[in-house]
Amino acid sequence: MEETSTATRLCLDCGNPIRAGRKDKKFCDDMCRTNYNNNKGTSSELSLTDYIKKIQTILEKNRKILDDCLSKAVEMEKIEARKPTGEKSKEQSQNHASKAMENKTLNDQNISM
Repeated sequence: MEETSTATRLCLDCGNPIRAGRKDKKFCDDMCRTNYNNNKGTSSELSLTDYIKKIQTILEKNRKILDDCLSKAVEMEKIEARKPTGEKSKEQSQNHASKAMENKTLNDQNISM
């Protein structure tokens, strides 16, 4: 069994010597342990190929989202185009009703002035 003295063990985060504790202790305190674990896996330096793969993945996700949105918009246009010209969509009717209410309240305000 290899015995390591406490003076030669160094904290994995700050590099200070670990003074007391278990033989397999890796950090000098809780703050260093938390900091080390929070930063673990976040490499600031990516290789060029990894960087390109990451960007490519993001772009593919964005394209898929845009395709889904555009296909839904095209479907809605096709549905609206099939309706007879005199028929209004529910949304158009609601917009017309809300505009009529706004005009009525404006006229009521003008009369009361």
